[in-house]
Amino acid sequence: MARASMLAATETFSADVDGETVVVHQGERVRSSHPVVKGREHLFEPAESRVDVEQATAAPGEKRGGRRAARAHRGRKEKGASAPSRWLTSGAMPIRVVLADDSVAVRDALAQILNRSADIDLVATADDEPTLLAAIEETRPDVVVTDVRMPPTGSDEGVRIAERLATAQPEIGVVIVSVYSDPEWLSRVFDQGTENRGWVMKHRAYSQRQLINAVKTVHQGDRWIDPSATAPD
Repeated sequence: MARASMLAATETFSADVDGETVVVHQGERVRSSHPVVKGREHLFEPAESRVDVEQATAAPGEKRGGRRAARAHRGRKEKGASAPSRWLTSGAMPIRVVLADDSVAVRDALAQILNRSADIDLVATADDEPTLLAAIEETRPDVVVTDVRMPPTGSDEGVRIAERLATAQPEIGVVIVSVYSDPEWLSRVFDQGTENRGWVMKHRAYSQRQLINAVKTVHQGDRWIDPSATAPD
């Protein structure tokens, strides 16, 4: 008997399965033989086609190899990514985002997540602190999405960017995407007197649209902290 393939939900939905209400979250993986799939095949796609950030973060060999990648796209999407409409149905402009991560695999995975939202315009990417600062200066984004540890020192570049923007350009929101939730880093990001800050655990960036929700919340001037991270008081 052939093994059932894995599918991933393309959106969050609830369904009645054998008299019980089952909630399936966007990106959640289930076997094709699961009862929740029957009659709802249009709500799923092959799991291998989904962005797997966790797999990308598990490839430390990718971490230092990239070329400098501050590419100001002027509204152009990442190569190979789908390009949803750049205008919201309300007529408002999309959220302009700059993304930084020194891992090519992780950066591409996060870019694909961001590109899936018509509310977000990924205007530039960067792979280290200098190119991130240059991209911010050139594109004037609404929100910066950044890793913590990047060249040149591989220590706390993302946190330093958040601190710098809190003073120099407080209107720019910052979402940290990291595999760590160090209390000192959290305090430095959230205790600068600015509310438009977010923290997403990297391996959960796709889960329940956490990265997308964090960007939107921060853009509205509020905090967004991953439930699995410890927030400072």
